[in-house]
Amino acid sequence: MNLLHAAQKGREVRIYGAAGARRSTRIQTLYQPGSAWDYASEAGKLYDNNVVLSVINRKANAVSECELYIEKFSGNTWAREKEIGPVADALKVVDIPNEYYDGSLLFRGAQLSWDARGQWFWLKRRDRLGRLIGFYWCPHYQIRPLADVDNIDGTKLVTRYEYTPLNGSITYLEPKDVVHVRLGIDPMDWASGLSPLAAALREVCSDNEVSNWLASLLRNRAMPGVILSPKVATDGVGPSKEQRDGIKALWQSFTHDKRGEPLLSPVPFDVITPEFNPQQMDLGALRKIPSERILMALGVDPMAMGLPSESKTYNN
Repeated sequence: MNLLHAAQKGREVRIYGAAGARRSTRIQTLYQPGSAWDYASEAGKLYDNNVVLSVINRKANAVSECELYIEKFSGNTWAREKEIGPVADALKVVDIPNEYYDGSLLFRGAQLSWDARGQWFWLKRRDRLGRLIGFYWCPHYQIRPLADVDNIDGTKLVTRYEYTPLNGSITYLEPKDVVHVRLGIDPMDWASGLSPLAAALREVCSDNEVSNWLASLLRNRAMPGVILSPKVATDGVGPSKEQRDGIKALWQSFTHDKRGEPLLSPVPFDVITPEFNPQQMDLGALRKIPSERILMALGVDPMAMGLPSESKTYNN
């Protein structure tokens, strides 16, 4: 793994999701083709989606077990080298990057930023003599690359980094103090990478909505919303507002462990169920289509995640 070949080429990405939108370099929201809905804010933190985080975790398990080594280009080939000056020193401190976590967690943070935002950042630790002694993973929403205002020709993509830690105080870092690796290039911001998930925000939102809908349906005794119609008494006087509110609260209380218990109401009413049957909806397709497109954006086959794949026609 040629870890530091691109270490000095700092780049950052557009911020997707409400959590990081205020720190976006160019774009606060990202609209999908043919839609004026702000799916970026609707999707929120992409790694809060169970499909996205499951893939990130699977990739992180593999990446964190990779062997790091240094290669030197000699002639027309790359050859592994045992030691190349300061680069070798950087390699030594990756295993124990700081006093709080090991190299495995360092790469796990990098993998999360790579898939969710299309780039990752490490902050370099130095001793008083300026020597590299470790790294810290920097969340992608806390840092962004900047160019000087006098960059007339636009060729200086990165001259500094704006770092905003959790305390909110902005600090500017030199490119030499930041490891920045990006995925591709964002045509709206040449200094940034571009996550393939940017084109799958609708699918992330769809998968979240299906999960919310199923959970809400089960909380409501696996029944869709109903209409409670109190009956009018023989004297023509209907129930008061307090009685109507009481009927509604009584109906809503029969969820969770109370599902299936008899409901006794002091006021007679009719229960009208809208024309809706969950069995008529293809819930499998509702879950499968967004999941497959999310997995495709992350470069993972559904079968690798233990999911069936219609593209595979063989049995094993």
